[in-house]
Amino acid sequence: MSGIDNGAHIGGLIGGYLATMIVGVKYKSTKRETINGLIVYTLLVAFLLYTVFYLI
Repeated sequence: MSGIDNGAHIGGLIGGYLATMIVGVKYKSTKRETINGLIVYTLLVAFLLYTVFYLI
């Protein structure tokens, strides 16, 4: 089908994966999981801010 962007699907896949790592950060069982969740959350927010202010 024409008009379907594969990049959008791949971006959705990666974004969904990162979002699932972030969900429930305060309910993680180990300190390492909590730190990983916070790092991913920070990177995702930074990337979203970058795309909003520099790419649009």
